[in-house]
Amino acid sequence: MANAPHATMPTGGTATAGFDQLVLRLRLIGPMAAWTLEPQSVLPPGRKTRALLAILALAMPRGVSRARLAEMLWSGRPDEQSRASLRQELHRLQEALAITGAELLQVNRDQVALKSGLVWVDTTELLEASLEHPAALVLMDREFLEGMDGIDPMFDQWLAEQRERLRLRARDLAEGLLADIADPDMAMMAAQRLLSIDNSHEGAWRALIRSYALRGEHGMAIQAFERCKAALAEHLGAAPSPETARLVAQIRGGRATPEVPRMTQTPAPVLPPPPLAVPPAGGLRVGVLPARLVGEGMALLPVAIGLADEITGALARCRWFTTVSSAAVQRFARSGDDERTIRAVLGIDYLLDGTLQHAGNRVRLTVRLINLAAEQDVIWVDRFEADAADVFAMQDRLAAEIAARVDGALLDAEGLRSPTEPARATQHLRAVPLMLRFERTDFDRAGEILAEAVEALPERADVFGWYSFWHLLGLQQGWANDPATSAALAIGLSQRGQALDPLDARMLAFHGMARHLIQHQPREALVLYERAQLLNPYLPAVWALGGLAHIHLGALDVAEVQLRECRRLAPLHPMGYLFDSVRLVLLLIREDFEAAVRLGREQTEMHPSYLGPYPLYLSALGHLGRTEEAARLLARVVALRPDFSVGQAAQGLASHREENLALILKGLRLAGAPEEPG
Repeated sequence: MANAPHATMPTGGTATAGFDQLVLRLRLIGPMAAWTLEPQSVLPPGRKTRALLAILALAMPRGVSRARLAEMLWSGRPDEQSRASLRQELHRLQEALAITGAELLQVNRDQVALKSGLVWVDTTELLEASLEHPAALVLMDREFLEGMDGIDPMFDQWLAEQRERLRLRARDLAEGLLADIADPDMAMMAAQRLLSIDNSHEGAWRALIRSYALRGEHGMAIQAFERCKAALAEHLGAAPSPETARLVAQIRGGRATPEVPRMTQTPAPVLPPPPLAVPPAGGLRVGVLPARLVGEGMALLPVAIGLADEITGALARCRWFTTVSSAAVQRFARSGDDERTIRAVLGIDYLLDGTLQHAGNRVRLTVRLINLAAEQDVIWVDRFEADAADVFAMQDRLAAEIAARVDGALLDAEGLRSPTEPARATQHLRAVPLMLRFERTDFDRAGEILAEAVEALPERADVFGWYSFWHLLGLQQGWANDPATSAALAIGLSQRGQALDPLDARMLAFHGMARHLIQHQPREALVLYERAQLLNPYLPAVWALGGLAHIHLGALDVAEVQLRECRRLAPLHPMGYLFDSVRLVLLLIREDFEAAVRLGREQTEMHPSYLGPYPLYLSALGHLGRTEEAARLLARVVALRPDFSVGQAAQGLASHREENLALILKGLRLAGAPEEPG
């Protein structure tokens, strides 16, 4: 099946590419980064080459004159020298981008341009965001081109102008989102987001103070007022206005809470929350020891130490636990202390160690994850190999795969902890294996655990994220007693989780799922998935969900790349069958019905109670005319969900493009599915 017409990037910007045309993604907010879709970094090594790329990216779809580029980057040199330097930097930039396999630069004797149809840039998303589509505001959590100051006085001037331009755009959007919100929880998040952009915005401080008061948190309201006074004094040399002072006097006087503006009938927009300086306490601590060298492997000592550092850095992106500094753990490796000493001194709950050895022309790494709190039980083991000549180059890949699998192993281990063991902040994860069994009694118990955790651990982002996910699965399985309420809770809980820790990739993914699968907004969700991929590229779920959004937007080739990355990171992840359901969608849309049937049969045999793959498997059977197998499968589907029908499936698949939805529903009809519940 040929690919559907090109879909536009989120927020419908004119300067961004169709998803299936993209070859390059650029991050300019925060530390600069550039990836292909595989993903592979193509960021040039030189600061001036990077500055050149950033200037061209921000100018898209227009070009920049050679004279202007030379002036911005070599303002103190004569024209002839600056133009020669520009030619050299253009050559370096072309070399760096050559790995994409596309001609990204358009260069002539007068100007240079970056082909906008092939490049996605985060600043474009922010500049083109609107009140109707505000999700890209979440990107504004760092400074534009962080660390790029000092390249040239003219470039520094341009940099300051662009930073102010982006800040003003983000502030205007955040002000607009705050203006019409009456709900105190929503207003609080909107105010915090605005204050993260402009800490001296008195209107935002006033909204935050009022929101605390409306929630009955008068002490927090007074604290916010004190922070407001300090911010205004520091940035503006001013005191709070009489309006703010009257509001605080009313709160301090114990009078009725401030008047609540009348709620409108329009739902409040889903707001990107303010960033936090540090992640919430993780509840458990993980350390990484350098691999022990086996045999004649002393030459591999730098590899062992470097790999431990890489793995520690990768695991640090997982916000639900704390990763201990690799230098602290390595000190014990040198001193010969055992695991009990490591646990006693550093408080580590799980330790990753292993062995490294030559095996012919290969290097073999065996790693294991040990639960130090449970008599040194080994909870996960895996083996990796690389060419001996390429082992240094393979460190990034090995660290990524190990981090992804350790995250899954830790979720399993914490989820299977006995309720009789000492309670800790990850106790709510006992709900995860229960919900993923897809047995109704266990699923309901998982909901009870998460509901209790929301009350007991209101500071933990992942509690809200997992509870949102529970509601979403309940809707898919047909187990929600009140679907409308469950849908609203899934959205609200995911938003709260994102607000508590907007730097947590899994929380962004959970919120994206709610926007995507409940509100049927794949473009808006993709902004969140893309952000999650930047925050933690070692989390398989963010690649699977990104792939699903690309499928729904018609970019099948990009979806294939993202699903390959998901499988590479975690071929045996405890949630892998959920990821495989996305591959089943792709096979069906591409009309590879035989492969869809094979995968659907495998999934439904391995996880017979999970409803997700059944409609897709059934549709593939319908297209192949396998009526007997389809009839048997339909009986299983109806047993799982008695209200199953073509109409019900259409509601659940509403995020699909019209032609793809028609293809799936046609297959269901051919398989004998009823139009409406019987």
